[in-house]
Amino acid sequence: MSRWTFTVSLVGLLLLAHPATPQSAKSGLKTLSYNELGQKVRDLKGKVVVVYFWSFTCTPCKQKGVPTLIKLHEKYAKDGLVILGVLLDDRKDTALLSSGQKYLDRVKPPFEMVFMDFPTVEFWQKKLGFYGYPGVYVFNRENQYVKKLPVVDDKGKELEEVDYDVIEQTVAELMKK
Repeated sequence: MSRWTFTVSLVGLLLLAHPATPQSAKSGLKTLSYNELGQKVRDLKGKVVVVYFWSFTCTPCKQKGVPTLIKLHEKYAKDGLVILGVLLDDRKDTALLSSGQKYLDRVKPPFEMVFMDFPTVEFWQKKLGFYGYPGVYVFNRENQYVKKLPVVDDKGKELEEVDYDVIEQTVAELMKK
């Protein structure tokens, strides 16, 4: 996905915003509208930002993704790294929220976790440019995205998977600047 396509997608995401629910009633996590997520990233100009889209149903996210991001946070937060975990789960699924909250209580991520207010799965898949969990955008200190994983083609075929070593290398390079 080119930067132009991402910019168009982000603009579309911001223009199609729905009102946010302040918190998911069952989990206590905030729910962000599209505008709020975009504004949150813009407000972090001057910081390196990792936005991690995931699900409580994603075993690799829980076994490798979140623990890797916790380590990245511990290593670089003092130097200006901000990580934002964005859950794409159905906030009405009380059983899922309950098990997910237990997971969060156990691992205690030191960064913010929020729900994203997407109207349908198909909508977020099209707008974010990936079709499963997880998805990652890394932004430099000027609010420009410099890495998006997974990389998919126009037909949705995955060309490059989420690689946490690549994310860590990208963050390490950005932290030097």
